[in-house]
Amino acid sequence: MLYRKHPYISFFIWPFGALLLNILNIRASYFKNLLWMFIIFYGYTFVLNSEERDADRYKNKLIEFYEQKDLSLEDIFGEVYTENYTDILQPTVTYIISRFTNDPQILFALFGFIFGYFYSRNIALILELIPTKLNKHETLFLTLLAFLIPIWQINGFRMWTAAHIFIFFFLKFLKHNNKKYLFGTFLTFFVHFSFIFPIVIMSIYMLLGNRTNLYFVFFLITFFVSEVSINFSKIVPDLPLVFQDRIESYTNQDYIDFASSKQVQVNWYIMYRGRIIRYLLYSLLVFLYLIRSRFFKNKQVVWNLISFTFLFASVSNLLLAQPVASLGRFIAISNLLVCITLLLLFEYLPKKMVRIASPIIFSIISFYLIIEIRIGFDTMGTSTIALNPFIAPFINENIPLIDFFK
Repeated sequence: MLYRKHPYISFFIWPFGALLLNILNIRASYFKNLLWMFIIFYGYTFVLNSEERDADRYKNKLIEFYEQKDLSLEDIFGEVYTENYTDILQPTVTYIISRFTNDPQILFALFGFIFGYFYSRNIALILELIPTKLNKHETLFLTLLAFLIPIWQINGFRMWTAAHIFIFFFLKFLKHNNKKYLFGTFLTFFVHFSFIFPIVIMSIYMLLGNRTNLYFVFFLITFFVSEVSINFSKIVPDLPLVFQDRIESYTNQDYIDFASSKQVQVNWYIMYRGRIIRYLLYSLLVFLYLIRSRFFKNKQVVWNLISFTFLFASVSNLLLAQPVASLGRFIAISNLLVCITLLLLFEYLPKKMVRIASPIIFSIISFYLIIEIRIGFDTMGTSTIALNPFIAPFINENIPLIDFFK
C-alpha cells in the first residue's frame, strides 16, 4: 500500500491520514520523521482563536518585530535576561521569522519544527529502550506517554519545548550510559528560564549518583508535602534580579488570586485530570519499587532511570506545593519520567495484580486521554485533519474541531 511503501508521499497527499495509517508501524525507521513532519504541519495550521493563550502573545510579538524594520538581532540579544526576555530561543526564532513575514502560521510551523524534532525523537528513543514487542498494557502506557506533554503544547512553546529537550538528553544518557549527554540538559535554560530547577536537580544527580533509597524516602515525604501550600518565595535563594522579579511576579498574592480565579472557571475534569493520572503513576511506581526492585536493581539503565525519577519527582512535588500553577507544571515532566519508568518495568509487575487492576488502570488512562484530546481540539482545526501542505496555504477558514462538539 502507498502509505507503507511511500509514507512521505502519502504525507504530502494527506498528512493526518498518513500518520494514522502508519501508527501500527511505529517502530519503522521512517515513523519518527513522519510524526515530526505532521507536527510541523500542525504548527502551520494551529488555530489562533484566543487572546488568553501564550500563542496569541507569540503572534503579537511577531507582528511587533515585523513592524520594527530597523530591529536587529543585537537589539534582541541586548534585552535577553532583562525584564523583557528571560530566555533566548523564542525571541530569536520570532525575530528571524519577522524579517521575512508577519504570518503567525510560518512562526508556528517553525515552532512545530523545533518542538516536533525532540518530541518525535523521544518517542523513538523510548521504543529503542524497549526492544521486545509491546503488549496491550505497554501500548496503553505508551499512548499515555505521548499525551502527557502532547503536540498542542506548542501553545506554550518555551516551557514544553524545554521539557522535551531535557527528556531527550536524559534518554540519550540512558541509552548510551554516557554522562556527557546529561550536560545537554543544561541547554534548556536558554529555552525557558525556569529550567534552572531541573538543571539543579540534574547537577545533584550527577554529583551524588544513584542514591535510590534516599531519593525514595524524599519522594514519599514530598508527596505528602505537595498536598499542602508553601510560600516558595520565602525559601528560594537569592537569584539575579531579572529572575527574582519574574519569580516574585508569580508568587505575589495578586497573581495567586488571579490564577485561582481562572482555575475556578475551568471544568473540574480538566482541572483534576493531572492529579488523577499522577496518583495512578505514583502508586504503580511505589508498588514496583517496594515489591519488585530486587529483580531489576542490577539493570543499570533501569536503576539510573528510577533513581533520577524519584529525585526529580521529589523536587517537582515541592514546587507543586507552591500555590502558583506555573511552578506545578514540572509535575508533567515528573509524570513523563514515571511513565517511561513504568514502561521499562512493566514486565516486572505481577501478572495477577495487572489482571485485577487492569479495569481501573484502563478507566483512569482513558479518562485522561479523552480530556487531553478534547483540549487539543481547541487548537487543532479542520485544515489539520483534512488538508495537505499544498492546499492549506490557500484555505483561510480553519475551524477548531471543538466547535463540532458544542
